[in-house]
Amino acid sequence: MNVDTEKNKEYYKTAEPCQCDVCRYFCRHIRKALPEVADHLDTLNVDIEKPFELIWMDCNDDGHIDFIGCQYIVFGSCDDDLKLKIGDIDFINNTDMHPTTGIEEEHFVLDFGKVTMDMKEQ
Repeated sequence: MNVDTEKNKEYYKTAEPCQCDVCRYFCRHIRKALPEVADHLDTLNVDIEKPFELIWMDCNDDGHIDFIGCQYIVFGSCDDDLKLKIGDIDFINNTDMHPTTGIEEEHFVLDFGKVTMDMKEQ
């Protein structure tokens, strides 16, 4: 990865995540749920509490929800075959399974998952 941390810092100052209940829950709890991942993203100036897109499965009967895609904008470049693992979390350079970013500057979408969270925890 060749990351422009200054552009990331500027982008995440104004980035606004989705405001649905599930996304707001994720944003409030992800840093505590995955501190090592949060620390890694912090080194890139990527705010773990402001995902670009979240892909999640409906809550199951026990109140858990699976986030199968946690996507973040990162300015710079990255090989398509990125292989990065932090703890049990796998990262990829998501080349085509995300909404259009609308960003013209060089960037990529960093994607990780699966993350299971207990929606009963407040």
